[in-house]
Amino acid sequence: MNTNLSSLVKFYREKKGMSLSQLSKVADSRVSYSTLSRIEKGLTKHPDLETFEYLIEQLNIPQEEAYALYVEQENQTNVLEHLLEKALQTEPEVPGLVYKIVGQLIKSWENSDELDHALYRLYDFAVTYTDLDVETYAGSHTAKRKSIRYISEMDTSEQHASDTYSSKHHTSEIHTKKIAPSETRQTVKYNQKATMLFSIVAEYAKQYGYLRMSAKALLQRYLIERSNVTGLEGSYYYGLRVIEEAGELENADYLLVHYMVGIHAFYLREYRDCLFLLQRIIDGTSSSDPRIVMWKEEAYLAMYNSYLYLGDYDKAEKYLNDYVEIFNRHDAPHIMVDQAMLHARRREFPEAMKLLREYLHHYEDWQDMNTVTAVNELLRVSIKLGLLADMEALLDYEGEFLELLDRQEMKLIIQREYAEYLRLKGQGLVLLGEMEAAVKALFSGMKVFAELKAETEITEMLHELFRMYAQNRKSMDTSELLHITDILDTLKHDKTLLASQN
Repeated sequence: MNTNLSSLVKFYREKKGMSLSQLSKVADSRVSYSTLSRIEKGLTKHPDLETFEYLIEQLNIPQEEAYALYVEQENQTNVLEHLLEKALQTEPEVPGLVYKIVGQLIKSWENSDELDHALYRLYDFAVTYTDLDVETYAGSHTAKRKSIRYISEMDTSEQHASDTYSSKHHTSEIHTKKIAPSETRQTVKYNQKATMLFSIVAEYAKQYGYLRMSAKALLQRYLIERSNVTGLEGSYYYGLRVIEEAGELENADYLLVHYMVGIHAFYLREYRDCLFLLQRIIDGTSSSDPRIVMWKEEAYLAMYNSYLYLGDYDKAEKYLNDYVEIFNRHDAPHIMVDQAMLHARRREFPEAMKLLREYLHHYEDWQDMNTVTAVNELLRVSIKLGLLADMEALLDYEGEFLELLDRQEMKLIIQREYAEYLRLKGQGLVLLGEMEAAVKALFSGMKVFAELKAETEITEMLHELFRMYAQNRKSMDTSELLHITDILDTLKHDKTLLASQN
């Protein structure tokens, strides 16, 4: 093992079968024989970077090994920053080398009065390696108000990196820069580099007592991790870690992280976490900042949804009414759907059906995902009441859903609603005696849920499918069993990929 630069250069020169004279001739005027000799004898313990990089190239020395030894003797900030950039450009990047270079940078700064400034420079350097505009992540919010239900849409938008949590099925759309498919892999690599750098910044900032900087860096890592729809469960715990240090953040960032993690909790069905976190938004000081106003509005809607799913309908009604009054949403179309859902949960089916039918009567005026939600809710009620004719009529709306799926705006939320529709369609078709069509609908729904990494929903639908076969005294054929295997393999692959990334 090479423990210093002299043994490193000598080892790779001999490995290449070259003498010092031959290497000096190849190097021509770039590196003299005497310079090479002094390096190998250890008389020149730390050659200049230009000379060393030339030797790396000529002798095919692995950059990781070479730079790891070189940085041990380096204390010039500009050289270390150059090496850091080189290390990050290595494919794949080497976390150990990056950490070592940053450690040397911190060491070169720690005895100066500018350590805090240096940490901010390192933070800014991390920003350059992410496609998210983390400094303005909570920037302008111009979402159209829609309705409510599922929170945390992972979408792309021209509105670069602003987190727009639109009010329908409640969507916290995590906007990232719109990128072409050919750029996706590079974007992922850049985000991985950024998360590594933000983690290092957070660790050193905390070590040296710069707690606000540590919390800020952790927040940015969370925002990047959260933008990956395939890893929502893993990134949620990064969010909880930021919450632990949120008291160090400035007010806007403090509210931002509670908003983001609260919405994240809703998406993962952690409703009590959602209620706890978003209460901080509602209880926060009043502000004219449009971002904070929007977060507070969306917090009320998320609270309504959480209480609805937890079965506390009185509190759900309170937050829905507060939302309508405080934000003057009396005429918002989605309110009919939200009120109908509340009636349905209370088993006030006539009132629920009246509101849903009224909404669907004018659905062409809205042209948004609330149509899917209204149909889904009306299907649930019709299935419970055994209204077969109503169920059949509602299936005619499926063409409208397919048109919505072609839209990029809130695509993932629409996919989730569509998958739920297919699930309900399958349940309805069984009641209509159409077993084969019901199975096809359920498999289609599971496939969409698999694309969304919705493991809980798939598990529930598998139970429904098995129960359906048992009640009808039928067994699955080989193709259906293989279909189930493919769906489960997709989920397993995604979990394995997420584990390897973390």
